Amino acid sequence: MQQYKGLEKEILPFKKYVFKYWDKHGGGQFKTIMSLFSIRPAAKLVLAHWLIEWYGGSEKVKQLLKSLEKKNFVGLGGSYNFNFYLKNSRLYDTVKEDYPEVYFDAVVDGMGQVDITTDDDEVYDHISQAISDEEIGWEVDEEIRDVMRETIADFLPEGLDFVFDVVDVRDDYPSNLR
Repeated sequence: MQQYKGLEKEILPFKKYVFKYWDKHGGGQFKTIMSLFSIRPAAKLVLAHWLIEWYGGSEKVKQLLKSLEKKNFVGLGGSYNFNFYLKNSRLYDTVKEDYPEVYFDAVVDGMGQVDITTDDDEVYDHISQAISDEEIGWEVDEEIRDVMRETIADFLPEGLDFVFDVVDVRDDYPSNLR
């Protein structure tokens, strides 16, 4: 906590200018802000917490996250084409020594399409098949997370880190969400 307070004190004179910059150009953009105001990289932690404040505070960000839950998204990337929805969003921003992070649990349509051929010439057409494979399942899981991250990036506050836990891959994905 002491380190955070020292960093915040160091850059506090720039706070109103940082907020004005965000008002004009949007949130995040830490590299640009650090360059413009000669803020050292260690203080990025303070900027990340200020960003939550600029967005209207923790409760406002949590409301935004909640609004994304149970909404169907279509993940398209590489050989992947699948539906997913988010649930159990969480914002961790109370510990000043840590960067604020957003976590989501994700439910993925197991019948989503994927075109993978393994070294053993095994062909997978559906995500539920591919993610169950002992040899490549972990890689499929990572690629699904990457596609989800790219898909919802535009819906999340810029500058926040977000993490997905794929908690369910369902062949019986709700038809009203497809």
